[in-house]
Amino acid sequence: TTNDEATKSFYVYSSGGGVAAPFTEDFESGGFSSDWDVQNLNSNASWDISSSVGGYGNSGYCVFMDNAASNNRDIDELIMADYDLSSLSAPAFSFDVAYSKYRKNYDSLSVLYSLDCGNTWSQIWKDGGQTLSTSTAGDSVKPFVPDVTEWKTVKIPLWSLKSQPKVKFKFKSVSAGG
Repeated sequence: TTNDEATKSFYVYSSGGGVAAPFTEDFESGGFSSDWDVQNLNSNASWDISSSVGGYGNSGYCVFMDNAASNNRDIDELIMADYDLSSLSAPAFSFDVAYSKYRKNYDSLSVLYSLDCGNTWSQIWKDGGQTLSTSTAGDSVKPFVPDVTEWKTVKIPLWSLKSQPKVKFKFKSVSAGG
């Protein structure tokens, strides 16, 4: 060979299945564990953890997205680790959410999954605007801090993912400035 050539071997190994399910995250540590990846695609406001409120008043922490501090159409993602659903007879994904629109701005939240390490994503749930809203006061002033009655639980059946040993999930927020 000449001095302009080199041969290197590159190997990719599968780390096996994902984190065993069922899995619960309450964010009571006050920070994101290594199982979470915050993707701030525009360098504006992004996912963070609040220590001032938690779902239904049962905790002191929650994850939040301040869309009122974001530009219109900003996208921010909160990506979870891989999870092994193969041992569950009735897999489901559930989370608690509180939302209030700001002025006439309707943000959206969606949940997606990937079976190929995040290369491609499929949407399994999406809501936004008035139907996502849990506020009893209508439009909120910013920031919206929900009381214990301004939460709802979303439960998404995952029948089509029942036998999957490695599923990645993500929350996707699309801001409309609200």
